[in-house]
Amino acid sequence: MSLIPKTNKEILLDTKQTKTRLPTESETMTRKLITNLGDADPIEHGGFFVFETEDEEIRIEMWVQQDEESSKHLVYEFDCERCTYGNGVLSDNKSHPEISAWFGKPKDLERLADCFGTSPAEFIFDICSDDPIRRAMAWRMVGEYFGYENLDSEPLKKTSAELRTRLSEQE
Repeated sequence: MSLIPKTNKEILLDTKQTKTRLPTESETMTRKLITNLGDADPIEHGGFFVFETEDEEIRIEMWVQQDEESSKHLVYEFDCERCTYGNGVLSDNKSHPEISAWFGKPKDLERLADCFGTSPAEFIFDICSDDPIRRAMAWRMVGEYFGYENLDSEPLKKTSAELRTRLSEQE
């Protein structure tokens, strides 16, 4: 019997049987909290944390309680990538700035900006900014408008107790 799985299904079955998972980037990388743009009580009312990693990348963590009675939360993690804007194209691709971001079509930008009481130009300025806080707020708009699942399709599932531990490690 080979120890190397041949298919994705075999890998999935092995993972389910051994109940192992790979650690996430936030669990293995040293990072520094820049700020919490969420509620003062992030466990009860949602946290929106901005971090700088040891690689000097800016990352965001959004905590969402699954329902009011539950102590279960979803933790969305995603990059706070600096976009570019040129020749009328908002791009999230550094290598190909001529390719529009998936949320960067003019009609989408108009609707997104209108939803948050801002203009497309202000949104573009923020998401292209050097300032990680401005950029994080713009990415928050993207997540709120299009759904955080579009920024992190596999959020972590954590209990309130696990988030309290995570919070104490950040302070």
